[in-house]
Amino acid sequence: MHRQNYSFEKGTERILQKTAKPVQVVFLVNIVDYFSQVKPQVDMYMKEYNGNYGTEDLEKEFNQFYKCCMDSQVKRES
Repeated sequence: MHRQNYSFEKGTERILQKTAKPVQVVFLVNIVDYFSQVKPQVDMYMKEYNGNYGTEDLEKEFNQFYKCCMDSQVKRES
């Protein structure tokens, strides 16, 4: 929950390469906000990924998406 960058292992790439096509890959980021409201709030961000199934590409795109989600969350709260 407190990470800023995520690492993807080779297993992700292997699974996607061996799976029958087409495959839908969806990135999901859940951000729990404990401070804005009395009760904690969960914001969910989703994005369909249509790029290369290589580990490095998936990791790079997910981390960019995660950063955008965090930036969006910060802007919303201010």
